[in-house]
Amino acid sequence: MKAFLIFTVLSSLQVMSRRFNTMTKEDVALDRTGIRIMLSETQVLQIVPVSSVTLWRMVKRREFPSPSFITPNKKVWFEDEVAAWQASVTGRIRGRRRTSREREAAAAAITENTPTT
Repeated sequence: MKAFLIFTVLSSLQVMSRRFNTMTKEDVALDRTGIRIMLSETQVLQIVPVSSVTLWRMVKRREFPSPSFITPNKKVWFEDEVAAWQASVTGRIRGRRRTSREREAAAAAITENTPTT
């Protein structure tokens, strides 16, 4: 029954939180055997709050772990890679784009502060 629950979306979240808080005897046994939990795209999207298109853009820009194909039509992500990515997220604030006037002012400020030889 536990194997069935591992592959449901809600239980995969519980498994991730449990792995990082306390490990049971079964978790230790899984770690010793080297078995890695695989997550489908749907399960990853339940953990990472982005759209599927944004997820693929992040993979393409190498901002998110690449999936592995276990069959020609089935892609999965490994839970430990997603968890490592999640731990590395800094929570930085999204910056807005500068207008051309702001870019010109920044370039002028750099030019003014650069000593000439």
